[in-house]
Amino acid sequence: MVAAGSGITLLPDLSVPKEIKRDGVYYLDCINPVPSRSVVLIYRPGSPLRSCHEQFAEEIRKQMYRYYSKN
Repeated sequence: MVAAGSGITLLPDLSVPKEIKRDGVYYLDCINPVPSRSVVLIYRPGSPLRSCHEQFAEEIRKQMYRYYSKN
């Protein structure tokens, strides 16, 4: 819809190309206020996959720490 001129969207930095304009779409940084979001992992307390969910969450924490430590 954005490329067709019918809207706007917010994208995470990982999805934004290096070019300011690409395929007829302009990519601009948001400034003051910078958008943010929370990401959560939810599972049932009695889930038999609880340990898998917790390992997955820990891996996400590690990757996020590495990513933001570099930037």
